[in-house]
Amino acid sequence: MKRDKLKIIIVYILMFVILCLVGYLIYFSINLNKDSKEKIEDSSNKQTEETVEISENCTFNISLSQLSSLENNPNALSLCVGYNKLILDGVILSGNPQDIYLNYYNGTLAEPSDILGVYLNNKKIITGASYDTKVVAGVFDNLLFIKTISLEGNNVRVFNEDGRKIYDLETALGKAKIQDPVLTELAKTDQTIGTIVNIKNITSGGFSFTNGSFTFNTDTMGQCSAGQLYRGSTYKVTYADETFNPPAFVSYINC
Repeated sequence: MKRDKLKIIIVYILMFVILCLVGYLIYFSINLNKDSKEKIEDSSNKQTEETVEISENCTFNISLSQLSSLENNPNALSLCVGYNKLILDGVILSGNPQDIYLNYYNGTLAEPSDILGVYLNNKKIITGASYDTKVVAGVFDNLLFIKTISLEGNNVRVFNEDGRKIYDLETALGKAKIQDPVLTELAKTDQTIGTIVNIKNITSGGFSFTNGSFTFNTDTMGQCSAGQLYRGSTYKVTYADETFNPPAFVSYINC
């Protein structure tokens, strides 16, 4: 009788051990497949970035004004269809010429490409440059201002000669949480209108830059309705050296 009980106990122990081993094997197999998949994806991404080579025929030296021309007319420059390298000439910060270029896609990409963007002294400082992500650059007070226009919104970022980002309009607006008076009034009858100023309700063509400051506009992004006096507001950002002040309301924009 005792032997039978002992056999039963041993059988249960063996079954428990087997179940543990099966569970461990399943867990190990799942994680192994997951790790392998991640490694394959990482390898694929790296390979894609490394294998995209831009030929000399698609490498162009252009000025800042020529780059700006692409904002409103994608065909302003005779670029290659697909990948291009746009080297910006005459960019000088604090008396030092800067090595700045864009890996630019002439067309609309089905999927984002890691190599696209703005590079300052071989360091990528802006991601994306194409029909879908337009880039405009300018130099003011020995600082590099870069405006980007994309589906995510219209933003301005500023870099010094070391390639360090010292200002980001999107971040500044996120901290300031400015209630736009025009948008707030319109939201009383249209609750779909957001009242806080952000890069999505800033117009791409409303930016104006000069030494010491720049301005931008908010807009309802639609036609003015009957009796509507204003369609948006103008804001101003002032700065000295590398210190930027929060955006401040300047005036209304008439319909």
